[in-house]
Parts: sequence; C-alpha cells; structure tokens
Amino acid sequence: MVAIDATPAANNLPLRVADFSTLAEALDYAAQGHTGYNYYNGAAKLYAALPYQKLREDARALARRFIGLGANRGSRVAIVADTQPDFMRFFFACQYAGLIPVPLPASIHLGGRDVYVSQLKRLLSICQADIAMALGFDDIVRMGQMMMQMYMARFAEGIARLKNLGEAQETTDEYRTGMVMRQK
Repeated sequence: MVAIDATPAANNLPLRVADFSTLAEALDYAAQGHTGYNYYNGAAKLYAALPYQKLREDARALARRFIGLGANRGSRVAIVADTQPDFMRFFFACQYAGLIPVPLPASIHLGGRDVYVSQLKRLLSICQADIAMALGFDDIVRMGQMMMQMYMARFAEGIARLKNLGEAQETTDEYRTGMVMRQK
C-alpha cells in the first residue's frame, strides 16, 4: 500500500481575509501555496490528500467538461455532499463554469435506504437541478432514476401548459372571429 502524505497545515502564502470576489478566485490564490484538503477515514487514517493546486487543475478540467456538455450558466448542479475529494472537485468545477452547486446530504442510513431515496427525491425536486452528480455507482443509478422521473413530470406539466395555451388561444380566436374550426 502506498503511503499518502498529508498536505501541510501551515501555508507559505500570506493570509488574505475576505478580499476575494468569488470562491474560484480564492482557490486560484490558495493554489499558489502548498496546503489543501486531507481526508481521514473512521479509524483516523489518512486516505486521500488534495492539494489546492491539484484541486484547481481538476476543477477547471471538469468545468470545461460541464461547458462542453452544454450546461448553461446559472444551471443548478445537485451533488451528493460526501466527504471525499470528488465532492470538492465538482463543487469548484461549478464555480469555474458559472453553475450553481446544490449540495445534497450523503446517505447516513439512519432511516434506511428507502427513507434516504425518498428524501433525495424530494430534495432533487425542490432544488430544480438541471444536472445531478453522484459519486458511487448506486447513487448514480438512484439519482438517474429520480432525475428521469422529475423530468418526465416537468415534461407532462409543459404539455398541460401547452394544451391550456392552445385552449386560451382558441377562446381568443373565437371571441375575435365568432367561430372556431376544430379538427375531428
């Protein structure tokens, strides 16, 4: 097993307090130093280190992918907020791409799988995410199914609105011309 070195706790950069206009700008500054995120498991063993410089590189690459996929500025991106490096990569990718990250709670299994899936489904609907990111295969499958259900419901709402607009237009035409022609 390869030993992982933690990022240093002390930074070689001067401290700047609250003078960044965006989080991406703050990360750009932090990436000039040697510090970063360190991830520990339940046994207090370091399992991953993510220097800010590497985080910046990864986040900018992911941001280009988001843009390449056609994500529009201001789109909401639901991300399962798990304590692992990929959450931070996707969160900052959103910052660089002009997207709005929407962290969703990670599963803690207090009420079991069904309760978590129900909660995630409700949160996805409320946050009106355009994109959903999950880090584990099971989460990806669940979120994909929920997003599909949510978009099908939005599609059905859109069809209903179009029908209502059509009926409103017919009423306006009927009022204006005194007659309506309907196909049989």
